[in-house]
Amino acid sequence: MAISSNLLESLANEIAVAACYLLNRSPTKALRWLTPIGFLKQYIGESQPHPSLNHLVLYGCRAYSFIHNRPKNNKLTPRAHIGYLCGYDSTNASAYRF
Repeated sequence: MAISSNLLESLANEIAVAACYLLNRSPTKALRWLTPIGFLKQYIGESQPHPSLNHLVLYGCRAYSFIHNRPKNNKLTPRAHIGYLCGYDSTNASAYRF
């Protein structure tokens, strides 16, 4: 992930956290091709053992963050910050870190 995303080396901690997040949602042979999260959900008896992967996007892709409360004096000022995706936030299904 670190090589293919071309992110800075100072983001090694973010890369490790994102790798753990993705590994916990990937099936493994040791758990009979269940995901670790799915295995735990099945163990406690929840009905949906597979986690949703709809919110995942390409790691290291360009991301835009909207600037709230921007004064409207100049119509040509940028309305977004440009960054790169460097992680996923597990508190919300569509929250990303960049």
